[in-house]
Amino acid sequence: MDTEIKRVLRQIMNRSTFVGGVPTSETFVNTTDSIEAIADALGIVVGGAGGGFEADGTPSLYDRLIGDTDAVIERIGSDNANNSFASGTVISNRDGSTLERLEFLMAILGATSSTTTALGTTSTFIDSARTEAVDYWNSRVYFVQLSGTNVGLASRVVDFDDVTDTGTIDPALPNAIASGVTYVLIAAPGDNVPPANSTDNITFHDVIGSKIDTNAGDSILARQLVPAADSATNINTRDVVGNKTDTNAGNSILARQLVPAADSVVNVNIRDVVGNKTDTNAGNSLFARLLIPATDSATNISVRDVVGSKVDTNAGNSLLARNLVPTADSASNINIRDVVGNKTDTNAGNSLLARHLIPTADVTTNTNARDVIGNKSDAVQYDVATTRSIMGYLKAIKNEIKELKRQSQYPVLSEFWASDTTAIDLNIWATAVTGTSTVTRQVDTSSPMRARLLTSAGIGDDARLRTVVLFRASPTNYTTSFTQKRLSVAWEGRFTSVANFDNATFIMGLTSTTAATRATTNIIGFGLLTDALRQVTDNGGVESETVPSVVPTLTDWNEYRIEITRIGATNTVEFWINDTLTGTHNTAANIPDANMYLSFFVETDAAATAQLDVGAVTAWISDTDLGTYD
Repeated sequence: MDTEIKRVLRQIMNRSTFVGGVPTSETFVNTTDSIEAIADALGIVVGGAGGGFEADGTPSLYDRLIGDTDAVIERIGSDNANNSFASGTVISNRDGSTLERLEFLMAILGATSSTTTALGTTSTFIDSARTEAVDYWNSRVYFVQLSGTNVGLASRVVDFDDVTDTGTIDPALPNAIASGVTYVLIAAPGDNVPPANSTDNITFHDVIGSKIDTNAGDSILARQLVPAADSATNINTRDVVGNKTDTNAGNSILARQLVPAADSVVNVNIRDVVGNKTDTNAGNSLFARLLIPATDSATNISVRDVVGSKVDTNAGNSLLARNLVPTADSASNINIRDVVGNKTDTNAGNSLLARHLIPTADVTTNTNARDVIGNKSDAVQYDVATTRSIMGYLKAIKNEIKELKRQSQYPVLSEFWASDTTAIDLNIWATAVTGTSTVTRQVDTSSPMRARLLTSAGIGDDARLRTVVLFRASPTNYTTSFTQKRLSVAWEGRFTSVANFDNATFIMGLTSTTAATRATTNIIGFGLLTDALRQVTDNGGVESETVPSVVPTLTDWNEYRIEITRIGATNTVEFWINDTLTGTHNTAANIPDANMYLSFFVETDAAATAQLDVGAVTAWISDTDLGTYD
């Protein structure tokens, strides 16, 4: 056992006599080799002997680290009130520990350190240890985070609330400022104004200058002050710009903007070229050259000479003179005025005006268009000849037309929506809407000109377009006792979003009332059933509803037509789609006899819009029971 202990001690002491073999015999001296003696030698306890380990008798390790006044710990300092640094010279002060010196630097920089006591945000920190008044730190210090996720980042303090002990910073930091974060508030750099007209050129404050600098200084502010009047100095921009009191004898920008002397011949500055309000037309400035020349002046130097004077006569050659009317029936052919002519020219002249005067009645001349057109008093010309006028031929045609058999067709409505506005012509049509629905004229070029009924997107919202006038839709009265034997109405139509149409109310055709729908009695027209087209006649609630023999694509443009007539003793309604007869209703009990409006009514039964475009609309009556398309 003793041998093993010695081996361990030898390893601790790193004795050179032990090289991994069997240890040699050792002598153990308790005053130097015991653990207590080693501890004393290291100065681990106060009052250690200090002998053996440090035979020279110098201070122990404990003294070097802690005990002496110049020990390492003393030089570093500790965080207590004893670290107040009061020396005037940092370098030579033995008592100036590292911590004291840091505190001194912080004091010089206006810095104070602390630790947050609650979780803030990316732009706020909370420290209940703060005792300053409200707004104390505003814009005076920077918040520098010394620990946590924002360590090393800084931001200016822009607000301080003394009630909640909360500081607000800008800009915000990347992460919320946590509780227990060490931070420093360090003074923001100040702005120091130098003395007036300071010649120092050390800091940016010297360059910017003072509010009380004069134009004798050289700071930025001084250089912005106006120079002396008519100053010849050419150093600063102010010298180039000039002074409000500069005269036209100066050479600053302001001086060069002043008017020159009247009719000045100087040609140095733009002002000399522009001139003076008192220049005369004897001068050569722009102003002078804009003055009118002498009457009928023959001078041809300036634009004014070409333009001329208001008192020029047609004997002159200026633009104004050349625009004066020539002498009546002038044979001159020099200026446009000679070609245009004089209001007093006669048809004996050859000017444009003269050539537009009516020729003599029955003139045989064939020189001007007027000769071809003729005179209102030209005689009727039934025979063709090279000496006849259009007027003579028209009179003959008019007489021939009187002899033609009268037409059996009488148009009563022709609407092609031919306008460049979106307004509906309320002399022909009436409109009504609910919600924010609209009835407008569409004038774009993507489709034919048309009217558009567009409902708003609320269930039950509707739009109506109907004629102001009534049509006689009473086939019982289409007899020899009455002129009308047939009523025809036709229109172009295109549906959009058919699924949104309320089938129970949609109608396009003839209705007996202004507010009629599909559910109203006494109607003739096209309706919908399960979003498919139907042909409907209703007489006092007795209806016929049929499916068209040809089913159109409702979202395409289609032509719809209704023909109402009386064939023999049978009241008849024909339905036509794209010039194809698609259905005939001739049950008298189901066909109304009434004066009716041409109506279009759209209502949405969904929370979405429904749209009907109506193209060209025509209506006509015939004095025979044979229709135009039969």
